[in-house]
Amino acid sequence: MASDRWILGLAALAGVAACGASGPVANGTPGCSEGVKPEPIANLGPDLTLHGACGGVARGAVASVSESAGGLLNWNARIAGDPYFDLEMFGFTSCASSPPQVARVRFSPPLSAKPGDGFDAVVTISAAHDAFPTGTVKVHGEVGAPVVTVDHKAIDFGDVVIDSQPTAKLEFRNESQSPLTLLAPTNDARLPFLFGSSVLLPGSGAVEVSVGLRADTLGDSSTTAVWTATTLPNDDLPPGCATMISTPLHVRVVPPDGGSTD
Repeated sequence: MASDRWILGLAALAGVAACGASGPVANGTPGCSEGVKPEPIANLGPDLTLHGACGGVARGAVASVSESAGGLLNWNARIAGDPYFDLEMFGFTSCASSPPQVARVRFSPPLSAKPGDGFDAVVTISAAHDAFPTGTVKVHGEVGAPVVTVDHKAIDFGDVVIDSQPTAKLEFRNESQSPLTLLAPTNDARLPFLFGSSVLLPGSGAVEVSVGLRADTLGDSSTTAVWTATTLPNDDLPPGCATMISTPLHVRVVPPDGGSTD
């Protein structure tokens, strides 16, 4: 287990002051000297769980490293376990005059993975100096369908005068890190509701879509529109890997004078 001097909290990392040492510049880093004994600062973990959408990617931080004495310190990172994890960087150079360096893991489950499948790896962080200890962080990846929310559970256009062309807006939010394709419902010529084309839903982002009307027939119309969110619409992902978002729709098309719709 690493010493208390080496393992510090995030608050300590955030409070590291800029290095004021006046020694020679090391590796082009002002204020950091190879002649000064480095003092490592590291925050490892806690153990990380990444939730990856089928066919998508999830990322997370496992460690943050720095140095407080004005010396220059090289850090190494390596990962072992299931082959669906990668480190975004394998080496770091830290100095008190530079911000903490962050080690991040990327989880890319195989296309054959289905919701509920899990994978594991271990990340090892070490300073490139015999006097400094090594620390590890466990990483677990879980596969699931994309998580998407919508701002309205239903749309009721109410009474709409015939031949009008109103629209309503829906905002879909992607709670997953992976970009998604939001497949629009199919237009049905028997119904007045009109849907646009499919749109890209960015990872951890939102998109607004419109629902239009072709109000050319008097009377009430109702349906349930279903949007489909998926990471790879052109690939054959396992069952359960797409998310369906259902929105009930209703409109009553009336004459210009507001009279009977019969």
